[in-house]
Amino acid sequence: MKDYSGPSGGRQLPASASIVDLYRLVLEQFAEVTASSISAPTMAATMNFGAATPGGGTATYSGLAMEGIEDGRIATFRADGFAFTVNMLQAGRQARPRR
Repeated sequence: MKDYSGPSGGRQLPASASIVDLYRLVLEQFAEVTASSISAPTMAATMNFGAATPGGGTATYSGLAMEGIEDGRIATFRADGFAFTVNMLQAGRQARPRR
């Protein structure tokens, strides 16, 4: 990060487990950030869909770069690569090994 100004920590998570409330939380916090640039060689996330929808997945970005971050906006955004995998299982069934 270069020339960062904004929150030093995360906010309290909402009482609701709604994805809409989580997105709102992230967007509100991002609106408070100012930076001339932020970059990361790689960023990965793991998803667990929970008991209602068994399975999960991963998302991996490479070569992330953002510039001109202010007032909840990003002037430029670049990602050199993106990989996304998901494994959805039906409730009560186990994954079959691939051959």
